[in-house]
Amino acid sequence: MSVHIIDNNNDLQTYCDHAKTRPWLALDTEFLRERTYYAKLCLVQLATDKKDCAVDVLAIEDLSPLADLISGQDLTVILHSSRQDFEVLFQSLGVLPSNVFDTQMAAAFCGSNMQIGYSAIVKDRIGKDVAASQARTDWSRRPLSTEQLNYAMEDVEFLGELREGLIAELTQNGRLDWYQQAVQELYTVEDYSFPPELAWRRMRGGRLNVKSQHILKGLAIWRERKAQQLNIPRTWLIKDPELMGLAASAPTTREELMDVDDVALRFREKNADQILSEVLKVNKENPTEVLWTDGLPFSNAQRKLVKNAMVLLNKTAEVENVASALIATKRDIEGILRGDRDRAPLQTWRYDVFGRHLLELFAD
Repeated sequence: MSVHIIDNNNDLQTYCDHAKTRPWLALDTEFLRERTYYAKLCLVQLATDKKDCAVDVLAIEDLSPLADLISGQDLTVILHSSRQDFEVLFQSLGVLPSNVFDTQMAAAFCGSNMQIGYSAIVKDRIGKDVAASQARTDWSRRPLSTEQLNYAMEDVEFLGELREGLIAELTQNGRLDWYQQAVQELYTVEDYSFPPELAWRRMRGGRLNVKSQHILKGLAIWRERKAQQLNIPRTWLIKDPELMGLAASAPTTREELMDVDDVALRFREKNADQILSEVLKVNKENPTEVLWTDGLPFSNAQRKLVKNAMVLLNKTAEVENVASALIATKRDIEGILRGDRDRAPLQTWRYDVFGRHLLELFAD
């Protein structure tokens, strides 16, 4: 298969002008992120119902035509499992697709597994085989081989056909509205911009006392800023369990810090001032707000309620013929049992089919 490679601004503008006249645009990305905090966008694969191309973003200085294209209100952008693509597009182009169709999510509303892969959905719904994964490929190296390019383009080749079939099935099953509501949940910019101030929310500090929870929050924010500044994975600085160990120990002197054996000595020595500063700040403020409740142990009766709720969830998913994770997760159920009423199962269509029954179960 001959792949049309776009490696200059003029050709990119020409293709984008073409794509704006078409009803949909299939899109996929190839990037690197194993050794960096921010993903490095290397290749963008595009396809309309008329033309396809591979955009060598490393060779093009001005990607604004691409940003303008995918953020346009009138164009449907088709992706499979869009969250990672959203992340790298937002970080590289500063925009998100305005009108997205996610084939993975749509398939989950038609009874498929929530995590169904692209090759599996193509095989199941179209009967075609796609090439084996190129997961170990260094997409930043040039020139890309014919095998690499062919693999990359297969990731957009069938998206238009998949969308057509999935829309028909969603409409027939009365699930199109549910799907459209769920798609809007992808548009949380904080999920892709990673503001350091929210980094602590990704951790689980429920087993810590209140003071240590606030120390963990401060250390998580500091780690996120440092990782972004150095452009390295956050766990290269210090892993989550070690960070939680520091918060639990709450050392107030260098001597106490050096006794925290679970954390690498070099890290403790290099970052002693910052660690002790966070601990002393929390000790001075003496906060009382509980930040996490997820680690508090359940009683036997509560564990039984969670078990019964999971049975109810699976039955509901089977009846509605949607992936259970679209309705709720075990973590959602546990959070609701602890009193969190902002969870997804208590919102939108999920409340009608599951949330209200869950509350009735918990109220008995």
